[in-house]
Amino acid sequence: MTTYISLVAQHENLGDLVIRQLSLDWASDLGEPIHALVDSGASDYVASLAFPESVRLFSSRSRWYASLLREIIFGGRPNLVYAAGPQKLRWNKKTYLNGILGIVAHGLLFLGRGRVAKIGRSLDHDSPIGGLLEAQLLRQASYYSVRDAPSALTSASRFRTPRVAPDIGFSYPYQPSRGVDRNIVSFALRPTEGFDVGAVQRVVDDCLLAGFRCQVVVQVRNDSKLADLISQTCGIHLVPWSLDTTPLDQLDRVLLEYSQSAAVVTNRLHAAVFAAGMGAAPVAFEASTTAKVSRTLATAEVDCWAVTEFQPSRASQAAHTERIERQVQSAREQLEAERRLFLEAMTGAR
Repeated sequence: MTTYISLVAQHENLGDLVIRQLSLDWASDLGEPIHALVDSGASDYVASLAFPESVRLFSSRSRWYASLLREIIFGGRPNLVYAAGPQKLRWNKKTYLNGILGIVAHGLLFLGRGRVAKIGRSLDHDSPIGGLLEAQLLRQASYYSVRDAPSALTSASRFRTPRVAPDIGFSYPYQPSRGVDRNIVSFALRPTEGFDVGAVQRVVDDCLLAGFRCQVVVQVRNDSKLADLISQTCGIHLVPWSLDTTPLDQLDRVLLEYSQSAAVVTNRLHAAVFAAGMGAAPVAFEASTTAKVSRTLATAEVDCWAVTEFQPSRASQAAHTERIERQVQSAREQLEAERRLFLEAMTGAR
């Protein structure tokens, strides 16, 4: 038997790197050879992933699917694992084509006694047809979990309710600094339509008045232009995306900055997850209509402050850090239990 997993992602995105690695670790628990689909143009990203010894990499989606089909036809009973991440159910040809192909592949896997799992998905842009297609995939899956409670309430849940678990990023082996003076507030922000740098300036001013230093951290390379603008406009330090280091080096650097931060103000989900993992308070800089950060952390029962409610304080920082570390540990324990359930679902009696 073989386990097939797609690891295609935005390769200069540290959050994608971490959740793909953790999904690969779950798939590797099955103890079977891995056939992984990767992006041919992302050599640094692929080199940063820790693959098991028995792995074959595919840069062509058609060849990856052809290999899966051959194994089904010849009785190999393969497994198919979808890595953690967002999934849009909105109306477009690509979504529906992928949904139909998925149903066909799952049906063939079922006939060939293979199994399907989707780990830590996030479902949004609900639509009747997209939801119906995903509902069929959910019904066929041996294991299916979502990372936020609203995803379990979409039209995809009409036949079966998925498991709800913390974002898989909370299971990363974070090593928060102990006994440091967390006198920094970091900003990790992505460009969005109508982004208001003036709103960032107001938060920076409040932090400076409270005795904090401020900096802007680039966790995704595509955020670099906005980070430069914020750094120049607000007069704060910039931690850039370095082109001279590997993605893993950049990850280490970003986590180090968060371990020295009292809070991380962000509209990026995995900046908030990394912040909590390193003991910093996540502050959601987002509109209520796009509340991905706050709803995902709420599902994990990890504190997350709305930027409109954030009151920077040196006096309460240590208590916040201790509370967040306990919450992240609880989320990690929930994910360990989910990992065992995934393994049981994928390896139990067929």
